[in-house]
Amino acid sequence: MSLSRTLLLAAACFTLVGCQKKETVVDVKSPLGDVEVVKDTATGDVSVDVDAENE
Repeated sequence: MSLSRTLLLAAACFTLVGCQKKETVVDVKSPLGDVEVVKDTATGDVSVDVDAENE
């Protein structure tokens, strides 16, 4: 295999490995702040991000 094909294959593999599949479960935006709940579809882990607006 030529060097350029090997490098292209390696780049494609690294690109695919680094992707995380996540889905947004809840996304609430309000004047007082924002709440986002995201689920990782591969592992089932759930993360909650809260951005509060302090006035």
